[in-house]
Amino acid sequence: MFHSTLFAAFAAFGIFAQAVEFVPFLNFSSPSPYIFHSLATLLQTYPQTLFPNGHTITSVTIPRGTLLYHGRHDNNTVPSPEWLALDIEMAYGIMGNLRDSRMLTYRTTKDVQLVYFDGTSASLMGEGTVSQMVLLYNGTENIPHRGGWGPPRRGGREANMDGAAKEAEDEPRRRPPGGWNPLEDEYVRARGLCKWLKKYGLREVGTGGYEGVVRMNAGFEVIWCDFESPSLKLVSNLNVSAPMLEQVTSGWQKDFRQAPLQVQARLRTSDDEGPHGPGMTDPREPFRDTSNWFWFTAAAKRYHIESRIKLRICGLFSFYEHQLRNQSSTRVEEEVVRLNLTANGQWQSPKGEFARNAGLDQLMKRRRRHYLSNVSNKDAFAMFTFLKRRLSNARDVCAGTDWAYVAQEIVARYSKEIQQLQQLLSRDITDYTSDWDALRSWFASTRSLTHWYLMPFIEYPPDRPYRKEDLHQIFALESPVAKDTLERCATQYDSDDYVPQEQHATYTAVKETLTTLCSTIVAVGLNVEYRWLLDFNGRSLTKKEQNKATTALSKAAQSWKGQVEELMAWLGWVDKWISCEARCGTEVCWPRV
Repeated sequence: MFHSTLFAAFAAFGIFAQAVEFVPFLNFSSPSPYIFHSLATLLQTYPQTLFPNGHTITSVTIPRGTLLYHGRHDNNTVPSPEWLALDIEMAYGIMGNLRDSRMLTYRTTKDVQLVYFDGTSASLMGEGTVSQMVLLYNGTENIPHRGGWGPPRRGGREANMDGAAKEAEDEPRRRPPGGWNPLEDEYVRARGLCKWLKKYGLREVGTGGYEGVVRMNAGFEVIWCDFESPSLKLVSNLNVSAPMLEQVTSGWQKDFRQAPLQVQARLRTSDDEGPHGPGMTDPREPFRDTSNWFWFTAAAKRYHIESRIKLRICGLFSFYEHQLRNQSSTRVEEEVVRLNLTANGQWQSPKGEFARNAGLDQLMKRRRRHYLSNVSNKDAFAMFTFLKRRLSNARDVCAGTDWAYVAQEIVARYSKEIQQLQQLLSRDITDYTSDWDALRSWFASTRSLTHWYLMPFIEYPPDRPYRKEDLHQIFALESPVAKDTLERCATQYDSDDYVPQEQHATYTAVKETLTTLCSTIVAVGLNVEYRWLLDFNGRSLTKKEQNKATTALSKAAQSWKGQVEELMAWLGWVDKWISCEARCGTEVCWPRV
């Protein structure tokens, strides 16, 4: 049943020199929009929070002269590995507000190479750390389980295709036993990742090797493998404990008990450091209430891009690559059922506006339901082979096109205008049936937007004005005008250079995503041109002709709206298409899905 589905999903990964054609339908089983959106949002806090289950590992660089921070509650020598924060607010929020809090400030002495795991890869909750575990344990099935403790793996409620709420499939996880410390797993991961880099010759101090790992929770952090590395210079080591309050006025602070500290001490099974939340510190600490807020605001300032970390795309590996056959085929098969797709990835829209909108919402956010639950041993071998080779090659000069930059440019250029077009087409133009001028004004606004898409690529035929009987032939999708316009749009970022094998997945994802985007907006734009020149370009119409033109335009607008909505669902750029309500002053906006 799923053979054709897999073929359609994987066919995109052959890079063929062939003419660009209008896509007959959107293939929701293709991995290209996932790889593309991952590329476009790497190192961006907000989209990584929306899609926390990371599927990308890549090489990054922190420039020389970057400040990094480490908080402690003792003055001992920092062991290796340990954590460094890029924001001092993060280090203080975790380890400040104690009587012996210390803040160590470091500065990089050279451009430092690191390995970056995307998603909320530093979160102790959810599945953001799974990609690290898959790497360390060579696949999903080898990862040790702790008896199902913690939050529901796929918890929460979601909408059925008919809009009704349903429970997620997985059972909620049980609470951990009393002797379990979640920080133990963090140190297992930190030590394991550093050992992995060293074992395979990727961490060699002073030779351009990888010094550690970059991850994200509310902000970005670094697992630094060797604190004796000459790449890191200690700038200061300060006791940042402030004088305690002599009187506590807050009611909830008065209820403070030493129990949380005692529990933490009991859970601690080693000398490893660990975070101290507000409930684990003395209420007389003057900044315990505000430190986490400053940590959050420091992260929110950079949720569009983390400029202190530079991507090196030639070292990128994606768990969406088709060579991970078991992981990919399982995802495709599950989504065929869950998202109401055909065997070749085409969405079957349910009847009724409410059910259709619920289905579109599911499709747009479908990447939130992607888990690394089926990385087989064979998949893990492909992952290991690709990742080791790419990380090794990325230590040298990264040649060729920066496909993450290209993906970001495409999103920046098209995302808001696609949303504006969808909003324009969502208006009920039947309100204009008795007001021809208002209808024409609305259509002129729509045409201005679709012309913006077409303008860099279309060349109108000569012999103007066109005869009405020729308009369909001029602007039909089979016409030379349509084919040339699509070709120019879809190939605008084509590489003129040889694309290395390691970059085929990213290059193909960019190319297929742009071709699909262009296919939809060019088709809609050309049909808008046809309708405008046919009935709205200036010739006076009789009332009967106006009614006929209004009916035809209303039907066409519904079709355009459907095409644009499905394109938005296929692209999945959720982070660009949801926003906060009006905010006050310096208030930080963090939209929710």
